[in-house]
Amino acid sequence: MSALEIVGKRQASWSTTAGRMKFRLEVARGWIFTLAIVGAIVATIASQSQDRFRAYAAIVGAIMLGVGTLLTSRLGNATQNSRWVRARAIAEALKREAFRFAAKASPYGGDNADSELSKARERIEGGIDDDLAVLLIDVDRLGSTPTTTLSPAEYVEARVAAQIRFYRNAAGDSRRRASRLRTVEFLLALAATVMTAVVGMLEKYPVPDLRFDFAALTAAITTIGGLVLSHIESSRYDFLVMTYGAAARKLEQALSELDATGANSQNWSAFVERCESIIANENNSWIVKRMST
Repeated sequence: MSALEIVGKRQASWSTTAGRMKFRLEVARGWIFTLAIVGAIVATIASQSQDRFRAYAAIVGAIMLGVGTLLTSRLGNATQNSRWVRARAIAEALKREAFRFAAKASPYGGDNADSELSKARERIEGGIDDDLAVLLIDVDRLGSTPTTTLSPAEYVEARVAAQIRFYRNAAGDSRRRASRLRTVEFLLALAATVMTAVVGMLEKYPVPDLRFDFAALTAAITTIGGLVLSHIESSRYDFLVMTYGAAARKLEQALSELDATGANSQNWSAFVERCESIIANENNSWIVKRMST
């Protein structure tokens, strides 16, 4: 197996590991978010209920809050987030070196290219902590890295153009998700405002034979709106839109300047290094932001 194929296999292992970790985190956070919302509603109902139903609602609400706390401490905590981020960072670093090698860019343009790539792989994987190493999923396949050397045109399409498309699509997806959640939060705030105004003009129990204080419901709606805003912030949607868009524009600028000078000119290594640095900087900024979650 060549040095490039070994890097490809290792990249696939780290990418698969990171993907599994991300999936578990997203499922846990989705349940935590849902349980917090439903728990707030159930708690409000319990506060306005009578007799045995009140006890049942209080028990259900306590269970939801307890499960949410457990999921946060076991599956959605900072340690799990850190492991996912570190695994993804290793996968992306291996991918960058593989593309540098395949493009024959410095330091992989000479006869010792295989040796240099092996050293780079050992350097990237050399500082792995034990808590992450035991979670590595070993896969018997190559990842999303090239398996052979690439011509300038092939590198531009497989790496630069593909990355630009990824950034554009990811930025658009993050923008749409943030917009939908902000719409939900606005509607909740509007409903709370209208309900507060209406309840203020009515008696405490406006519905005959129903002992329910609707003012308590406005507090629950406000709480849910706050949870939605918190979810938007923790998901870093605005940050992703900004950084993905900036990285795409920088790659497009680098590509336009290469077209002006010619892909076969002596500045090819500089172009590859510039593109890989843009991708690395975006990934590093993502790592810093995620680690602060």
